[in-house]
Amino acid sequence: MLGNMTIFDFLNTYFISPIYGDEGYNYVNTLVYGLIALAALYGIYRLLQKLKVPINKKFILAILPFVLFGSSLRVFVDLGIYKITFWTVAPGIYIITAAIFLVLLLACWFAFRENYWKFCALSGLAIDAVSFFLVWHGVHLYNIHLGLLVLALGVGASLLITFFMKNLRFSWFSGMAGWAIAGHMIDASATFVAVDFLSAVEKHPLPRLISELTGTAAIMFLLKLAVLLPAIYFINADIKNENARNYLFISITVLGLAEGIRDLLAIVLL
Repeated sequence: MLGNMTIFDFLNTYFISPIYGDEGYNYVNTLVYGLIALAALYGIYRLLQKLKVPINKKFILAILPFVLFGSSLRVFVDLGIYKITFWTVAPGIYIITAAIFLVLLLACWFAFRENYWKFCALSGLAIDAVSFFLVWHGVHLYNIHLGLLVLALGVGASLLITFFMKNLRFSWFSGMAGWAIAGHMIDASATFVAVDFLSAVEKHPLPRLISELTGTAAIMFLLKLAVLLPAIYFINADIKNENARNYLFISITVLGLAEGIRDLLAIVLL
């Protein structure tokens, strides 16, 4: 018992109902999912290190098509094309996407070695093509102008920040830091456009609270930078292993880009 709440009530309130009711995140499941994700990321990193898979820009190119797959699948659920189940919303959808990626990554690594990323990316693009083909009859394009606005704001903010940091010669802003900035600027841009222009609701509790207090989701750009810039500084300053640094940057990039692509597709397709 947790007060007057049983274990079942606790699980139903904070984990089961939010999944099947598509209620989004709360502080409890956000914390638990975050801890599970950190453990999974560490396990995957150890596996990649053991197999001596280089973690660099080629690695992120291999993973990008799978980010599109997971994000688009979630949007197809929002469209009503697929039913809401544990495996079609978070965290299940992330488990499936990560599992597919890992299987294909390992297969391509053992088969092609240094060219693994090309075949892995092509495999991901093939999966994306099949996924979109299966639902093309239920997909219609809307708000193209807002989708272009998301891309313009996200890419523009990324380039501006990267230009500013490099020209002021911040030596700690190096490596794959630009990827992390780009992933989260696209996410911030998509959130801003969806909330402020289409009256969407932010599903993460803390950003939702801050957006409501400020009256605009544009605050997401500043919130992202307030977290990203210190993270980039400490990663580059304290982590000497290049593979480890790149892995963290790629993880941060995917975290933002997955949500950003989902919101972008939702704006254009819903």
